[in-house]
Amino acid sequence: MKNTEKTKPAENETPENAPQAGATPSDEAGGETNDAPEVKAPEPELTLDEQLAEMTDRWKRARADTENVRRRARLDVEEARKHGVAGLILSLLPVLDSLQRALATKPGPDGESKIEEASKMVWEGLELTEQMLLGTLSAHGITPIDASAGTPFDPTAHQALLEQPTDEQEPGTIVMELVRGYRLHDRLLREAQVTVATQLAESEEKDAAGQENPGPTCEKDAPDADV
Repeated sequence: MKNTEKTKPAENETPENAPQAGATPSDEAGGETNDAPEVKAPEPELTLDEQLAEMTDRWKRARADTENVRRRARLDVEEARKHGVAGLILSLLPVLDSLQRALATKPGPDGESKIEEASKMVWEGLELTEQMLLGTLSAHGITPIDASAGTPFDPTAHQALLEQPTDEQEPGTIVMELVRGYRLHDRLLREAQVTVATQLAESEEKDAAGQENPGPTCEKDAPDADV
């Protein structure tokens, strides 16, 4: 008879399919870990009233944003309409300055008899041109800055080119306007260039006082004439 007894495994050997010590069921399944995403609980659905309130709030916000954009656009258009011609007006002002300087050389009433009739017509034409130009500028919001003699100096509207010591005017007031300034609506377009009065020095005040109030003069008695 053949020996049908199976050989027993050695004491140190373990069967291939035997589970190893400390092994977890996941390791037994091929070493794969459970990486399945967690399932979140569904958010509760809003009621019809809550949905209506949310949509109404969104509509109000969108409408407010639209109104703000329209308001800003209107302000931009108005600003461009008011001050968009500033560059053109500023380039025309030197022309007006030259015209006014030419008019300032017109002879007075004493010299009118010496002016020919043609010259009179030229002066009248210049004056009419000045009036038309000033009227056009005024229609577009251009107004001159007051810089007449005696007006207090305003650094926001006047530019002091010269200082003149004098006792005829208060210090810090305008003595003479050199170049006229203008405003475009509420915006300063060009400063007025002026001469400003300053206080006289002590020596100058004494000289001025001496000229105004000369002291008494003593005359020596002339010798008696021979009889």
